Amino acid sequence: MLAVVLVSACTQPTSPIIASNGLKITNFAVEPSEIYSGSTVRLTLDVENEGGTIVKNISSIVKLDGASLNLFDTTGFYWYNPTESYTKFFDKDLRPSNPLTNTPADSKTLSWVLIAPNVSYGQTRTYVFTSQIYYDYETTGSGTMWVYSSKEADAIRATGGSLNKANFTSAKSPVSVDMRVSPADPVVLFGNENKFSIFMEISNNGDGAILEPGAISYTGNLSDLQFKPEKINKVDISFDSPGLTISDCKGIQELQLNKKTTLICNILINNPPTSSASYSFQYSVKFIYLIAKSLTAKVSGV
Repeated sequence: MLAVVLVSACTQPTSPIIASNGLKITNFAVEPSEIYSGSTVRLTLDVENEGGTIVKNISSIVKLDGASLNLFDTTGFYWYNPTESYTKFFDKDLRPSNPLTNTPADSKTLSWVLIAPNVSYGQTRTYVFTSQIYYDYETTGSGTMWVYSSKEADAIRATGGSLNKANFTSAKSPVSVDMRVSPADPVVLFGNENKFSIFMEISNNGDGAILEPGAISYTGNLSDLQFKPEKINKVDISFDSPGLTISDCKGIQELQLNKKTTLICNILINNPPTSSASYSFQYSVKFIYLIAKSLTAKVSGV
């Protein structure tokens, strides 16, 4: 995982956790393998969308970093190339695979052409480059829950019937969402009751870091990629829930670093059923995801 230093006895059905990397750096390499002072090299970065959400070109960016990288310094002390850029765009939306149409995931190759710094004759120096990818992403899902009046639930059980239980789904994403009904599934209302809760468990199961939506801007300027420490590990949650009023787990929520975070969603049934009813909702967990990969390049003096 990318490190950013600022930094009831009854079993209930839950949503299946389908973890994935979202965007994945499948290759980051330098050519040629033997590099000499002042020679020209190419850094190549291969990226693929292994998640379940489209990565849009307008909300994603790639940055090349290195302690000895200064594109506009031609003195020979740094890796340079005044015609290159520290940041690059994919120049297209990257779509995930579609099993229904047998369409593979979109991928993209980016490259930087650089001129190696000068190294004294007979010596070899090792340099480290890091590619960083920032992109807007979201985990989407849905849920259907059953609610019974106590009278209806007793009547069904008395005849040997069973009560329908909740079903939750979640799309592939590096940030996984798992849900379960509380205190029991299905929901049985007594008297004038009209409330219940859902536990929403969120985990960073990918190999990157989470930033609050809007923490950076995708302009291409390096200064716009600087983010405040308080923007780390925050997501923005929203619901579309006809017939239900969901509170206490919406909007900007802070997650625990490297731990599963459990949010309690309190749910008000706007018009409680007199017998039984099912209620469905859709949710979205939005965030910026930051992944990185490094490589080393050795330069020999000639």
